[in-house]
Amino acid sequence: MDKWREDWRQLNRRMPDIHQDEYTVEGLSHLLGIPRDVISHEITTGELHANRVGGHTICISRDAVLDWLQRRGVGI
Repeated sequence: MDKWREDWRQLNRRMPDIHQDEYTVEGLSHLLGIPRDVISHEITTGELHANRVGGHTICISRDAVLDWLQRRGVGI
């Protein structure tokens, strides 16, 4: 039973949740398969809107992600 639980935990860590209301840069990177640097650059340039405090990104809303993906079009 312990082996099963550990396997389940490992699987959950690797599978991104596409139904979240907010994402971190790392979580969004994992979800979309886009490097963190690209997502950070898009936030810095204002192409991808995110909640920031100082120079740190706190969260990226699902709506902002969907809007950004629609504007980027095919070939993300």
